[in-house]
Amino acid sequence: MTKEIKTFKLAKILAKFIQDEASDDEKEVVSNWLESSPSNKALFEKCKNEQNQRRRFSSYEKIDWQKDFYAFLNKKKRLEFKLKLYTTLKYAAALFIPIAFTAYFFFLSDNPFSFNKITVLTAGGNKATLTMADGRLIDLVSDTNKLYRERDGSRLVKGDGSLSYNTINMISQEKIADRTLKSIYNKLNVPRGGEWKLTLCDGTKVWVNAESSLSYPVSFVGNKRIVYLSGEAYFEVAENKEIPFIVVANKSEIEVLGTSFNVKAYKEDVNIATTLVEGSVKYKSKITNEEVILEPGEQGVMHAIQGYILKQKVDVSYYTVWKDGRFAFRKERLEDIMARLSKWYDIEVEFRGKGLKNKTFTGNLKRYDNLNQILEIMEENKLISFKVRKNRLILENYD
Repeated sequence: MTKEIKTFKLAKILAKFIQDEASDDEKEVVSNWLESSPSNKALFEKCKNEQNQRRRFSSYEKIDWQKDFYAFLNKKKRLEFKLKLYTTLKYAAALFIPIAFTAYFFFLSDNPFSFNKITVLTAGGNKATLTMADGRLIDLVSDTNKLYRERDGSRLVKGDGSLSYNTINMISQEKIADRTLKSIYNKLNVPRGGEWKLTLCDGTKVWVNAESSLSYPVSFVGNKRIVYLSGEAYFEVAENKEIPFIVVANKSEIEVLGTSFNVKAYKEDVNIATTLVEGSVKYKSKITNEEVILEPGEQGVMHAIQGYILKQKVDVSYYTVWKDGRFAFRKERLEDIMARLSKWYDIEVEFRGKGLKNKTFTGNLKRYDNLNQILEIMEENKLISFKVRKNRLILENYD
């Protein structure tokens, strides 16, 4: 086996090692090679340096790697006749490994753009399923139907990323007196990486965020309009002073007559937040029965275990702008930011570094940009460095 081929095989193993894809035997090869010489360690750091690789990628994409790589081999053989042996040995690895390393990714690797940040984490989009009261499960993206008929005869119209009832369907007061009537509930499920807009039978509009679900009645029956939320949603409630609108969300209850507000109540959240944009709401803890009245610009935060509620003044845009295609953060902990981003981009996040989760970031970013663009802004601000392994994001302290 020629020295060039051995070196190229080593470059391939180094590439796999940096991508966390090396076998135990390959890891041992890398370890032995690194320990054999300080210059090897320096060369390894140069090869894996992500900023260096990114600069190379921008200019290397246009190169005919197969042609130029073999041209390099031929040129090197001619040079060997002219150079002393010790000079060749000294500089061959330093010159050859980075070229072989890059060549492997660009014309031999099955997925050349899987290296480090070249894997693009795309934004979410319109995704949802609807479980109807009769048991039908509808994938709202793949299903070609645009019109669905409910058991009570009402019609549900599907648009681009939306569902709406084409008529306001409220049970009459005479029928409300009939206690045998029961609400028929559908359930809208929005997965990670999804969002959907729903217009209820009373005209109330609901924007449902990623990894969330909303159970709602086909027709509101009785003297209350009750829906059940898991996750996050923004509500614009149709006004009806006679029939209050109630959102039940993770041991909390929000009662309104007609208003706009955001509710964030994921099952893993320690704090359940209701943020009021306009109108007035009564926020109730179902644990302690404590109630607070929220005014526009206020947020009620309930502790999901102990049940107490804290009220505070906030800039509501930071909690509602997601429905308008933005992400807004103000001195927000990196762990909390990544919890939000991971739902939208459908990724797993791994923190590697002391104190990394508690670092804070402020920014107003586009929700539909790929995640790499957001991460690069954080990196430019020396907040983090990052690597991408398929759908796993690895965050480290910026060096």
